[in-house]
Amino acid sequence: MTNDQLSNQSDNQQNLNQELIFFNYHEYLISLPNKDYSLIINHFPNIYVNQYSTKYIQTRIIRIPRIYDTIKLSDLIPQFSTYYPGMEPGAITTDLGKSVELELYQNQYYSKVSKLTCLNLSQFELFEIITKINQYLYIAFNPFNFIIFIESILEVLTGGFFIQVLNLLAIYSFTKRELLKLEIYISNLNEKFEKQNRRIKFISPRESNYLSVCLKTILI
Repeated sequence: MTNDQLSNQSDNQQNLNQELIFFNYHEYLISLPNKDYSLIINHFPNIYVNQYSTKYIQTRIIRIPRIYDTIKLSDLIPQFSTYYPGMEPGAITTDLGKSVELELYQNQYYSKVSKLTCLNLSQFELFEIITKINQYLYIAFNPFNFIIFIESILEVLTGGFFIQVLNLLAIYSFTKRELLKLEIYISNLNEKFEKQNRRIKFISPRESNYLSVCLKTILI
């Protein structure tokens, strides 16, 4: 093995040993003309309403990203980040105590850091809610859950007729029942926020194909 090959092997090993830094991959940078800095786009148009409606103009979507490093079978069991948006290890931040300046871009205000200006939700509240959502999803999609395992075996043995029979009898599978509990939890959560005038609404991860948990909010 040549010296160059040994050097490359050493560099590759160092890269493998480095801990991955998590960041919100929904964010992206926009370079501004005649400016030496970029703005961070961290809230987005509300794709869940008609783009010509008043709600589309008045609301924005904040996306909590899906993560893949906290449990086994993360490709099968959706899990989401419990980091507060803008406080991820890989977030672009500013010095403590330094104010965040907002700048108008395409009729919306953004800044040079990942921090959101108005989420209407505390760090503890978000952590508690996302943790609860993750628990529901883990129970619903874990293929080694005993009930899911039995249902899968029956589905195979009956050539796919087991679930069809359940549907005819108006009986939900275990996964569907657990996902229904999640929908009820999110619905109750949104009702509570509405009564509190919090101007925030959680959108079921089912609506984003379990790629993110979306929050509808009104931003400055």
